[in-house]
Amino acid sequence: MTGELSAKDRGTLELGGLVIRSETEGQRGRATALGVVQAPVEAVWDAVTDYDGYVEFMPHVVESRVDRVEDGAVTVTNVLKILVKRIRYTIRLELDRARHRVEWRQLEGDLKANEGSWALEPFGDGRTLATYSVRIEVGFLVPQGVVDRLTRGSFGQLFQAIRDRATAS
Repeated sequence: MTGELSAKDRGTLELGGLVIRSETEGQRGRATALGVVQAPVEAVWDAVTDYDGYVEFMPHVVESRVDRVEDGAVTVTNVLKILVKRIRYTIRLELDRARHRVEWRQLEGDLKANEGSWALEPFGDGRTLATYSVRIEVGFLVPQGVVDRLTRGSFGQLFQAIRDRATAS
């Protein structure tokens, strides 16, 4: 991914900003955010995959439970509180530690679709370029603000949570 960055995007990242690409249409949203974390890839990996700890540091997460651990995969149930709405879902996460990549898809829950990924790569000087992608389809009538928060609206808080967790250790 670092080879695909424009000079403007690289400058934004170097200054601690996020590069966000998103689209929402009705009850569906797709977004990708890139941000630099001032910690090595392994520390960021530990933060991203700390599913039992999500309730302590991830925005909007009010419950997080690891249901099953398999070789290279984890099943997790989360409950989010977005505005006044509580959203429960169970996802299966495929973990590729060697490539520092996590991909997930929803197995069941309140959302019609929830899939996405984290990709981590070195960004020089012990830093990590983190790329978070998500595709959400709500499947029930909610304000556009909820769809926006589920996709791009919480990226600042999400990346700050990962930055704080990764640098705390």
